[in-house]
Amino acid sequence: MQNFKILIALCLLLVIQSCSTDFELNADWKEVAVVYSILDQSQERQYVRLTKAYLGESSAIDMAQEADSIYFQNATVQLKGYSGDNLVQTVELTKVDAANVPVDFHPEKEEGTFAHNPYFVYHTDADLDENYVYEVVVNTDKDNEVTARTSLVADFDLISPTNGDDINWLSDNKKIKWKKSENAGIYGLDIILVYREYANNATDESDYETKRVVYPIFSNLKDEDALSPIIEFDFDPDLFFSYIASTIGEEGSENYKRIFRRLEYTFYAGNEDFTKYFDVATANRTGLGNSGQAQPVYNNIESGDGIGLVAARFSKTIEVNVPPSSLDELICGDITSNLRFVRFLDQAVNCD
Repeated sequence: MQNFKILIALCLLLVIQSCSTDFELNADWKEVAVVYSILDQSQERQYVRLTKAYLGESSAIDMAQEADSIYFQNATVQLKGYSGDNLVQTVELTKVDAANVPVDFHPEKEEGTFAHNPYFVYHTDADLDENYVYEVVVNTDKDNEVTARTSLVADFDLISPTNGDDINWLSDNKKIKWKKSENAGIYGLDIILVYREYANNATDESDYETKRVVYPIFSNLKDEDALSPIIEFDFDPDLFFSYIASTIGEEGSENYKRIFRRLEYTFYAGNEDFTKYFDVATANRTGLGNSGQAQPVYNNIESGDGIGLVAARFSKTIEVNVPPSSLDELICGDITSNLRFVRFLDQAVNCD
């Protein structure tokens, strides 16, 4: 998950005066909230990203670096759960500067155009019920109430692999299978290889750095067969090993020994709002609608002056077993043998 990223949209309005060659680049100011949230009841904490669209005489890039240009001062964010038409849960979210708290408590903002410090998000640790429809309710500094609703994604069963299964890296292809999730229309899977990296001069087994390679085996995989309750995907070990080799890299590997620790599979299922957002984004990337007009952006804000996406996903992680025969393929296989994986720290690197 990982990755599924929070996006920010900027709107510019061009107003041309009729029967005149004069025009204004800036319209009258209007407060517009930009709201993004991906609800996931499998996680301990839920987040809402709230900023505001801006327009001014200065450079848009310069203005994006100013926190006052993109953040509300006194906005409030609520999460409301509905069972049918009945409001059954109301949660007040807490505003926090995620740039100045430990990364393991809040998501770290990627580098980019917008102000990095402070980096405000709204969060709650309240439990969510997969049977409810949830509404994000934002009230801005100017009493602009912005709302959006989404249905949660139900838990789903895995068929192959399941937790603790042996993984065979010697076969050409292996089917990955899982049962469809209620309310889901799009799926993703990351395979995470966790290993320890020791410098060649390390003599203490505790002197290592834990590293991870996240292989996004597929993302945005759509449910195309409405009649089947099961989705299948072919796993190609050679593609997996090639990704590991290119990510770790052979350059400098002669200075290290690496020891495999574990292999994890993290599955993601996104709901209908996620699927619609993906469909619009895909249409833009493939060039549809490139007629000189503005490209469409999926927006499911229902009321108020706002734009954004409120969607839901469900994620689940399992740990699988890598038997000795498969581990040998990582250590001495044609693709990854130069990465200097060994079984034990005092073992010589030798695949002859």
